[in-house]
Amino acid sequence: MARRGSSNWWIDNYGKPCVGGDIVKCEWYPGLTKNQINVHQGTEQIWKALGAIMLAYNYKVPTSYVGAYACRMITRGKSWSGHAWPVAMDINAATNPYKRTPSMRTIKWGVDTDMPAAMVKEIEYST
Repeated sequence: MARRGSSNWWIDNYGKPCVGGDIVKCEWYPGLTKNQINVHQGTEQIWKALGAIMLAYNYKVPTSYVGAYACRMITRGKSWSGHAWPVAMDINAATNPYKRTPSMRTIKWGVDTDMPAAMVKEIEYST
């Protein structure tokens, strides 16, 4: 059995990466049609649940930067990113960078995040 999160695990669960036929548009954050993202078909309810949690915490998601599908390898790595399926999403890259920032806020999911701790805990509990 492949290690969860490895390229082989993604392939076992979602098929080959970068397959356009598996992608559907999803309005994941309630009421923001500009926030439609391309996701792996069959995962729409997960994204909608994430959006509902963020809305409940009044977490603002700008329409200018939300990314899900990108046929690419992981940052500074040699295996496929979850974005290649697409079952990963970047939210507010300016305030949730994929690195530590000088403020050294709490690190969650490998990022320095501005997301409220209670919201992150609820999201983690939901997965």
